[in-house]
Amino acid sequence: MQKITISKEEYDELKQKAFKISLIDKTIHENTELKQLMKLQEKQKSLEFLHDSREDIYSEKDLKETWKKEL
Repeated sequence: MQKITISKEEYDELKQKAFKISLIDKTIHENTELKQLMKLQEKQKSLEFLHDSREDIYSEKDLKETWKKEL
């Protein structure tokens, strides 16, 4: 890991931004029921590729072989 040096002002600004992000995250999770979060996730396009059969790169045979090796 590379170390960098920043000024106290930059550090304080980053710390304040991190605090705001944590408040937003906490507010979202405290005020939103799990089912609502799941529905929101389903609406997001970022995981749409999973519905494409071409993305299922493991065949049933692959999965069975993997399980045999682990047992």
